[in-house]
This record gives sequence, structure tokens and C-alpha cells, in this order.
Amino acid sequence: MRASMQPTPLPTVSSLRDGRRLTLREAEVEDASAVLNHLAAVATETDYLTFGKRELEITLEEEEDYIDSYLESSSELMLLAFIDTRLVGVLTFAGSPRPRLRHTGEFGLSVREAEWGGGVGGAMLDALIDWARATQVITKLNARARTDNDRAIGLLRQKGFVIEGTISRELVIGGVYFSQRLLGLEL
Repeated sequence: MRASMQPTPLPTVSSLRDGRRLTLREAEVEDASAVLNHLAAVATETDYLTFGKRELEITLEEEEDYIDSYLESSSELMLLAFIDTRLVGVLTFAGSPRPRLRHTGEFGLSVREAEWGGGVGGAMLDALIDWARATQVITKLNARARTDNDRAIGLLRQKGFVIEGTISRELVIGGVYFSQRLLGLEL
């Protein structure tokens, strides 16, 4: 059960650009297997993540504990996106319990490649922003995106995020270094 700062404005049901029904809801421990399957699948679909194929070594029990920790925290959120019963997106937001950092946190977002550009990521970001505002504590959202990930940077900027800096050589994939943009949204 969530140690709530304020009521969580979830779940959310909306329509995608193509008319399909999208359901967003907070992860439950029972979702652990589906989340692991999602992460394994997206790792094969893009190199923009901080992990690649077979690099995310998390057991089912560890993922269940991970989800449970999100549910127990008042400054963290794991949001799942479903089309019908198919998990197509995962967003994780981690804030800090420390008083000086409690107002901010960073999130990560992954969407199945078949759904890119269809509105799933935007709907998830809107839900995150609504949730953060409802906490009445979180006033800044932070994100990172590889500098060559134009789609992610474009979506974040569309939602009001601004580029705050660049971290050079943040990731290395196959001996090639990639930099990341730091983006933030003040609520």
C-alpha cells in the first residue's frame, strides 16, 4: 500500500491517436513478470536505454520487491501502460526522502517500438505530471535522454521540459561513447 503524500490520480483511461483504448495504472507486485518481459523486449528494440539485451539481470523476486518498494514510497511511482491486456509502457519515477531533495526526482520511460509515436509516452508523461502535482511536494521532474534520441527529447520538450545540460560520454555501447541531455520540468 502506498505511503501517500496525497491521493494518487490513477488509474487513467484514454484513447490513443488511432482510437485504441490505453489504460494507465500503478504497478502491482503481481505485474512483476509482465514488467520483466516488457524490459527484455524493449532491450531488443532500442539502444537508447541504459541497458541492452541480456544486460538487465533481475530475478522475479527482485522485481516483486522493487515494485513493492515503489508502492511503499510516497516519493516514487511505477506506472504501467496497457493496450487491452498487453503491457506496452513502463515509467518509473524515483524521488528522494531527504528533505533537501524531496521536491525533485528522475524518471525513466520505455515504450514498445510498435507503439512509438502513437501517444503512449505522452499519456504516461501527462499522468506523471498530474501525479507529481497531486503530491503537493514534488515540484521538479528530471529526465535524461541520449543526445541523438530526437524522438524522446522532442516529446519531453513538447511537455514543457527544458534542456539543462549535457553529460558527455555517459554511456558506452560496443566501444562507442554517447552523451546524454539533462532535461527538467519545473511544476
